[in-house]
Amino acid sequence: MEVNTYDKEIQGLTRERCQKRTIHTTGGFSQLEATDNSKLMDFSRIFNNESSNLETPKDVVEVIKGMASALTLIHNQNRTLITQNKKLSEKVVSLELLVGSIVEKMPAPSSLGKMNEAVPTEQPNYPKSYSNAASKNLPKKTPSKSGPTKLREAKLLTHNVTPTTIAGPPCCSAKPLQNRSPEIPSILEGSNCTEQRTEIPLVHCFQSEGDKNKLQRRTVALGMGNKRTCNHVGKISIGYANCNSISNKLSKLDLLCEYYNFDVFCLSETKLDDSFTDSLLSINDNYSILRKDRNRHGGGVGILIAKHIRFVPVDLPASSQSAEVCAIDIFAGGTTIRIITAYHPNHGHCKSTLFDTLEYLLIPGKHTVLLGDFNMPCIDWNLLSAPDKACSDFVDFVVKHGLTQSVKSPTRFNPENILDLCLSNTGIISDVSVGDLFSDHCLIKVVLSCDRKSLKSLRKMINYRKGDYDSMNGILSRIDWPLLLANLPTNDMYSLFIGHVKELIHNYVPILEIDDSKVRHSPAIIKLQKRKLRIWKKEGNSLHYKSICASIKELLLEEHKKKFEDKLVKGNPKNFFKLINRKLKPSNFVGPIKSGNGILCDDHEKAECFLNTFSDVFVSDDGLAPSIEPRTTTLIDEVSYEPYVIEYVLSKLEPKCNNSPDGIPNIILKKLCTSIALPLSLIFNKSIRSGSLPAIWKTAIVIPIYKKGSRSDPGNYRPISLTCSISKVMEKLVRRSLVEHLTRNKLLSVSQYGFRSRMNTELQLLTYIGLIIRDLQQNNPVTSVYIDFRKAFDTISISKLASKLQAYGIQGELLRWINNFLSGRSQKVLLNGVCSNTSSVGSGVPQGSVLGPLLFILFINDIGDKLESESLLYADDLKIISPNAATIQKDLMKLSEWCQTWQMKVAPSKCEYITFVKSKRTNLRVNPKINIELDGLRLPQCDYIRDLGIIFSRDLSFDSHIKSILRRAQCRINILFNVLKNSVFDIMLKCYKVFIRPIMEYGSTLYSPTLKCLIRKVESVQKSFLYRCSKKFNFEYQSYFDTLEAYGLESLELRRLINDLVYLYKILVSNEFYSPNHSLRRHPYHIKSILSNNTKFGSQYLPNRLLSCWNSLPVHVFPVKFSSLCFKNNVKRLNLSKYLTLNISTY
Repeated sequence: MEVNTYDKEIQGLTRERCQKRTIHTTGGFSQLEATDNSKLMDFSRIFNNESSNLETPKDVVEVIKGMASALTLIHNQNRTLITQNKKLSEKVVSLELLVGSIVEKMPAPSSLGKMNEAVPTEQPNYPKSYSNAASKNLPKKTPSKSGPTKLREAKLLTHNVTPTTIAGPPCCSAKPLQNRSPEIPSILEGSNCTEQRTEIPLVHCFQSEGDKNKLQRRTVALGMGNKRTCNHVGKISIGYANCNSISNKLSKLDLLCEYYNFDVFCLSETKLDDSFTDSLLSINDNYSILRKDRNRHGGGVGILIAKHIRFVPVDLPASSQSAEVCAIDIFAGGTTIRIITAYHPNHGHCKSTLFDTLEYLLIPGKHTVLLGDFNMPCIDWNLLSAPDKACSDFVDFVVKHGLTQSVKSPTRFNPENILDLCLSNTGIISDVSVGDLFSDHCLIKVVLSCDRKSLKSLRKMINYRKGDYDSMNGILSRIDWPLLLANLPTNDMYSLFIGHVKELIHNYVPILEIDDSKVRHSPAIIKLQKRKLRIWKKEGNSLHYKSICASIKELLLEEHKKKFEDKLVKGNPKNFFKLINRKLKPSNFVGPIKSGNGILCDDHEKAECFLNTFSDVFVSDDGLAPSIEPRTTTLIDEVSYEPYVIEYVLSKLEPKCNNSPDGIPNIILKKLCTSIALPLSLIFNKSIRSGSLPAIWKTAIVIPIYKKGSRSDPGNYRPISLTCSISKVMEKLVRRSLVEHLTRNKLLSVSQYGFRSRMNTELQLLTYIGLIIRDLQQNNPVTSVYIDFRKAFDTISISKLASKLQAYGIQGELLRWINNFLSGRSQKVLLNGVCSNTSSVGSGVPQGSVLGPLLFILFINDIGDKLESESLLYADDLKIISPNAATIQKDLMKLSEWCQTWQMKVAPSKCEYITFVKSKRTNLRVNPKINIELDGLRLPQCDYIRDLGIIFSRDLSFDSHIKSILRRAQCRINILFNVLKNSVFDIMLKCYKVFIRPIMEYGSTLYSPTLKCLIRKVESVQKSFLYRCSKKFNFEYQSYFDTLEAYGLESLELRRLINDLVYLYKILVSNEFYSPNHSLRRHPYHIKSILSNNTKFGSQYLPNRLLSCWNSLPVHVFPVKFSSLCFKNNVKRLNLSKYLTLNISTY
């Protein structure tokens, strides 16, 4: 009975699976009615076995053998169809070329409409496409056939192919195979479509836009936007306008640059200052900016250069810094053209500086175009005569340099005068015309006779957000990964796995085409702009013209406001804040770069220059093996990772469409985390056991990130490496194992605060200031030396790092894997969408990787072991603190020896020191001048120093820091009002909370002011912001505290107090400041002062400053289970007004 029951279960299960297999397989071939099905096995013989009894295992085996034979025939048939499909695809390509030639010869749309009239009325409407227009000219058998059928007939008639019946459109989504024959390559898994696509057809007839998007799929190199460029040859077009303040005309400037497609736009009288960022002028980052602002109100000039124009800014001598002049050299049509824009304030203004600057810029024989407002209305340019000396001198200057003035019409009215000029010294100008009003001056349009090629790009992006991840997961989960990846090297395992994933991306993720030349404004605005120009030509500055201008301005404001509201309300708020952040900060676009070969403008040349700069810092190992004492007897030599662990890590990834050398972004890993956890665990464990990594994991795409200094110097950029996303996942797992080992054995130095959990800059600075106050209270000046390492991450010797890892107990397979991870790496620079060649990496740990920072802090972990002074580290930032200058000098010598032993380099020119004293008066009496040297160079002493974003002064007051953050916050508020000029109050308030308030609250645990005057100054920033908002958005402003209550805000002083309490709550978990208290009448975290509170800086120290407020907190404020968020919410409910200086009656 048991055997019969088992046989019946097998029989039922087999029948069920075979039925599913039949439905799946026959569905895959349902559209191939013309194929020969005689060779396929008749499944009815297997399924219709009701009369036959499968009572013995032998019968079951026979059935399974029959199924296997049938599946083999099906796979062979599938392979035959794929071969036939390739031939058909070749024929389709030939047809596409033919249709392309037909489309080029097609008549205009108007005549095409006449052609459509000749079609019989009973003919149905087809989807709109060029293919329909082409197919209409071919013979048609019956007028009632559908659009897709007619397109197919057109293809067949072109290639003399016998038509076969196809039901419906081509199959868009491949169905996964239930079993894979060894004869079928694994990369074809999930590809049994009716039509196997190898390229994107150029001719399709789509029933809907959805079908079109589903069919357009293609793998894009590096997972980035693939630019398809076509050269459009045209003339250089230059615009010029006197703005009379450009800040309120940005929308108009955007419209004109789009409408006229200017390559260069020159501006005068811009009236800008530092609060107006270049990104606001860049017109959606389509233009590079060169500007010269006046150091007082008014004036100013600027030049906007389109990104496709190669240019170099012209540096002016120091004597010309007061002149309002900008100049660039552009390269077009095989020649160099200098474009200058200038502004001469008024007729009586001193012209000597302007003339000297223009004399410097005007080079004989060099094509030059000079545009500007010179405010000289009295010159007769036909006769080259002037009634007064000032204008006569300018005419003489123009004649001396052989300049020709090309503006013939008035550029300003009431009265009519030619104030804005276009001067040139050669016949490079093809046309000059005066347009309508831009401000109170007219727009000038200049066309040069030289050609330029505009790269009109159509970017193709993989739309990862719209992928069919259910189907992808289904296919991947049916693959027998242990069998498929068995006995393969790590690199082959990874290549096979990536091949499957890329094939699925190809089939299941659509392509999104983005046309950068797409019109940015609505048709209504463009229509009004055309109408405005017609009215201007007919009527001039009439009431009708002014009415249209007002309508355009109103539409532009509504369009701008809707754009921001849609991004914030309907879209992802994170993307909105990214947009605002791009407006607040300068663009990452890299302009011309200076090198030994001159100025580089070509992106590939610039990328190669950056590659050489980043490669020059690498060091070769000196072959010495310094000895280091073992730090632990506990070893970590092997690790393994289960699929469920990998799945958890993948599920926590941020779904970003990031660039990755292998083309697999984070979003793919997160969406497919369940189905790829198993193959990744096999690859990761094999990589650890063999000590080898996939080759692609060692390739990094390097992005130059600007630090400070001149943007044309490649040395002022930091290389950030973009490595494979899957490599980063394994790095996370290895890092977690290493951190657990290091933490459990307490191997990391307590002085290192960088790249460690529960460590941050504020905690290090609190420790730092505590050390200083401790020595100052003993009347000892404290000296602190700041050490700067030269290219610290890039100069680490890999062999010496390995010896240190061994000392920390990292050995065996894990050590071998880390060595392989760091060795044999390569990199290439990605700049403005262009990649350089590949270069080898000789040393260092990759910046931008997950494992690199941990390996770096392990390398310098012992740097303070032999120092007598206190030392603090934040990544590679080292501080040495001591009240004894002689001790510091000895420690600097030991530091030099350590650097020489481990091949690290210090940059003495960037090192400095500061001596802290009780007061400035004490500084004069007690603190004699001391000399501190490093590597034979005397270090400079400073009175102020910026440390991790906080400005320290010698007397340990933070007045300078408070003034600095107030300036930054006020400047940022001005920028915010420029960026959100047409926004609503809710958006403005949210941006204030995100971009302004953190400036004033970072580091408040250190510098929180105690003097009433400083508290009022800090509070004034928020007060002035709310007052400006009340004027802009027309709401009533009664008093500061009433306004705070009306909009749910807190005073900055109260926020600082709450943040201090929360921060102290976090610190007290480590029992650093408090002694356990068992009293039932007060909370268990009662603190005591560990530093004297009788000095100014002692009372400002965080625990001393909060002593009375903290100890008076009620017991119920402290949650039973540690939670800083819960504690913060409880504190907010308390009345803390008695601990505040400002209140409704005093402010």
